[in-house]
Amino acid sequence: MNTRRHHAAFTLIELLVVLIIIGIVLMVALMAFGDFGQSRRQKLAVIELKESITAAQQQAILQPAVLGLSFTKHGYFYLRYWVNPRTNKTTWRPLESDALSNKNAFGDGADVKLQTLTNSNAHHRPGPRIYFLPNGTVSHFSVRIHYRDKKHYLLQTNDSGEVSIE
Repeated sequence: MNTRRHHAAFTLIELLVVLIIIGIVLMVALMAFGDFGQSRRQKLAVIELKESITAAQQQAILQPAVLGLSFTKHGYFYLRYWVNPRTNKTTWRPLESDALSNKNAFGDGADVKLQTLTNSNAHHRPGPRIYFLPNGTVSHFSVRIHYRDKKHYLLQTNDSGEVSIE
């Protein structure tokens, strides 16, 4: 009796073919989305900065207060100009409830360059470089953000104080 049993299993060759197909599909997907959304996160960080600048303009009007924006290697933070009522000494202090700042917005791979109209010795002065006044004006500036992967963004103000991204 020569009966053949029919096994309900895959052969080794069938399994290898399936694994090769899965590998090819994954390789194509990685090439298409190779940065795992990093460029999207970079663009969102720049948009978030633009929106926080608009919110700071509004906050300066509503409080009314003079606010400032400073940049770090990895992000940015907002300060409030404060006058001590007893001594009349002035200083910049962090905002009390600071939802505007993001000190890690750009991550490790960014180079941030700020240029203002009063850029002469700006990097030697303590305090912020961009100012938001209670009348709604913001000092003219341009911020260039260069990422390691060669992407770069430019934020700048126009004459009416609106911020644009290029």
